[in-house]
This record gives sequence, structure tokens and C-alpha cells, in this order.
Amino acid sequence: QGGPPEFYMRQYPQFSGIILTLGLDHVYSAPFFLALIGWLAVSIIACTATTQIPLAKRAQKIPAYTPEQLQRRGSFLVRVGCAPPASQGGEGELAETSE
Repeated sequence: QGGPPEFYMRQYPQFSGIILTLGLDHVYSAPFFLALIGWLAVSIIACTATTQIPLAKRAQKIPAYTPEQLQRRGSFLVRVGCAPPASQGGEGELAETSE
């Protein structure tokens, strides 16, 4: 990285022209690398703008439930059998059943 052109001509006689033409002797400041990084940044920004921003706006429009609405929804879950069991089966019960 960053060596003189003579070094690449001596070390890599067949590929020195390609190395120097493409700027592979200084990859991180080469125009193709900077263009690639710029393209990646634009791609990420475009994806965020077209996907995440509309989803965030839609999520902000979801109404918050009042306590009465939450109570009504909770009683529905109990009626259909989705409520958690009254007893969680702690360690004390496990010890009693194993004896």
C-alpha cells in the first residue's frame, strides 16, 4: 500500500500496469473504492427513506387503548382460554410432587 511504482514493477512485473492503473497501490483512497462507499451510503439512505419512514408514520397513527378497552380485551382472552394459568408451578410445588 502506497509504495513507489518501481516497487510494484519489480515485485509484480506482469500485473504492475493493472495495479497502478486501477489504483490498487492505494485502495482506500482509490476513486472506485470511494465510489463504492458512496453508492452504499446512497443505497442505505434510499432504503431507509422508502421503507422505514412510511412504517414509522403509520405506527404513529395507531391509537392507544384506554384502560377500559384493555380490560375488555383481557376478559376476552380469559374467555377463549388464552390467559396464563393461575399457578405458575414454582419450585416449591415441584419439590412436593417429587417426594
